[in-house]
Amino acid sequence: VALHLNLAVAVLKTGRVMIDTFDVETALTTTDGSISIDRFNLRRSEEAVVAYTRFYGNTVPFIDTLGILEASEDTITDESEIQTVVSSVVDSLWGQYREAGTLKMQFRYLEKPAVNGSVLCQVSALDTGIIAIPDDGGVISFGKGNFPLFFSLFEGDTFRIQSKVLPEIKGTVVQMFGGTPRLIRDGNVNVEWQEEGLTKKRFVTGKYGRTAIGVDKDCKKLILMTVEPTRRAKLRKRGISLTDIAILMHAKGAYNAMNLDGGSSATMVVDGRAVSAPKAVLTRKISTAVLVVKENARSRSRPR
Repeated sequence: VALHLNLAVAVLKTGRVMIDTFDVETALTTTDGSISIDRFNLRRSEEAVVAYTRFYGNTVPFIDTLGILEASEDTITDESEIQTVVSSVVDSLWGQYREAGTLKMQFRYLEKPAVNGSVLCQVSALDTGIIAIPDDGGVISFGKGNFPLFFSLFEGDTFRIQSKVLPEIKGTVVQMFGGTPRLIRDGNVNVEWQEEGLTKKRFVTGKYGRTAIGVDKDCKKLILMTVEPTRRAKLRKRGISLTDIAILMHAKGAYNAMNLDGGSSATMVVDGRAVSAPKAVLTRKISTAVLVVKENARSRSRPR
């Protein structure tokens, strides 16, 4: 089974960066056989095999115990009563979760996780109830289908997660993240918003804050660009269309490029300083960001 990832950036262990539309074939492999992993962080059918990472949450199924706890604290002051309320709410909702009663295997990485290769893992727990997602691993849910391979695994056993990127890439992929739409393809400016299923033309032609990422022809030079959004409080006219930022990226040497999230959250920070709007009061919270950091020898040597 191939996971369709759409347009994405792939960062290779060698340092090369590629932008393309990728699929990924992933499987769990043991000495007794292998089984395809159908999806990541989303269950659509009871029979699918789904791998969950910390991007999904801290447990499978995800239960917002913190939200329940905060709501309970408004009306209940006794800590033991609050925990009782949390347990009661979880029990009442249990049957509504798609992962209720499914066969789940918690695991930890014994090697640094990567794509387009093989990663050694170790089983750390087996359960059908609520199971935590470790920081240094994940949870594979076998659903409610017939999977004899699940019953051949025990706590402490090792297995491998094998993956292959399509179209074929030579080398291990250490990071992948998506965006839309493509701005430049093989040296030609072409905003492929309709090809990627976008329907709002205003998003394409409007003058908004933008962020984009690109690579040169040799896939060795990374190009990041942010265009400051309009800041009405200061009546500063900013923003740009997708076509215009594509032209700017091409002028800076991008051979392939794609759009990232933009709007009022478009910000670039270098060495702790907001360079896209140095004098602005930055109070807007963001949930995701592209980080470019220098990796030291110690961080490369330990699994994470």
